[in-house]
Amino acid sequence: MLLVKASELKQVKPSSYMVEMAKVESLFHISGLEAVNFLEKFLSMNPDASGRVKFNDFLRAFRLRTCTLSEELFGFLDAEKNGSITFKQFLYGSAHVMKQPLFQQSCELAFAQCDISGCNQISEQELGDTIRLAIPDYDEDEIHELFSIFDMGGGGSVSKDNFLSCLRLNPLLIALFKPCLVPRGSSQVDQGILEEIV
Repeated sequence: MLLVKASELKQVKPSSYMVEMAKVESLFHISGLEAVNFLEKFLSMNPDASGRVKFNDFLRAFRLRTCTLSEELFGFLDAEKNGSITFKQFLYGSAHVMKQPLFQQSCELAFAQCDISGCNQISEQELGDTIRLAIPDYDEDEIHELFSIFDMGGGGSVSKDNFLSCLRLNPLLIALFKPCLVPRGSSQVDQGILEEIV
């Protein structure tokens, strides 16, 4: 299928994107800036001429590999189960996760779990150790790529503010921290609440 550049896609269907963004802003009470950020993320996945994104492009944008977790994330968005997602599906799914009542609390807990040294900064090693709880065979290069999403300033460590900002921009990534958010010996009720978030 013919791929189009993000700038060309914006020219092809800007009104449909604006309509979906307005609906989501109203439905989920997200800001216009948050909606635009989701649009930019979607466009970074190189939608095809029909405005759909395939699994491999989704993986590339989120620096993920094919695994059960990434398949579940994509499947959560791919409501039609046809192997591709639209902007509407991505936008609604992302906004839905971000607006869950326990999302912010889960993000803060994920940071605390990653911050093993207790210095209010997460190193690449600490993030990698935590991510490997969800995806055990992630190699060093893959961890480095994923870390670059969180290390917004490129300083080699991630502050709590940057970590929380990254998860607000990429709420689907909270699923990477699911194993560290379920305390040992927790009840099925606690796990059910977590399922609602991720």
